[in-house]
Amino acid sequence: MNHHVDMQDKTLDNALLALRRQIIRSNGQGLDHVEALLTVRGVRIPRAVQVSPMSRGECKRLVLSKLPCTTAQAGRAIAEQVPSASYRSAYHRAYMALRRLEDSGLVVQGFGSGGCLWRLAP
Repeated sequence: MNHHVDMQDKTLDNALLALRRQIIRSNGQGLDHVEALLTVRGVRIPRAVQVSPMSRGECKRLVLSKLPCTTAQAGRAIAEQVPSASYRSAYHRAYMALRRLEDSGLVVQGFGSGGCLWRLAP
């Protein structure tokens, strides 16, 4: 019986945390109320919320559309698409997308006059 109550508590806590993330991403209205509920329930409020301004697969599609390119060029394309991201973050995103595409066999890395150049795999 106690296990059932613990699962209900955990489910409610997770729902409140999800609601908090949704409020932060939207207009912020009601955030103080949700955080008050979390505090009363003894749930630690996360310091930061990861916001993903690109939809699933959007980064990969954007990087693929820029080929052939360097990682820096792909990073600049992401930075233009997501102005809230720092260049460092955009560069890292581009690099990770290119590495995943390389792992799946879609792109290869070579060296050209502009440095390290990524292109579609033959």
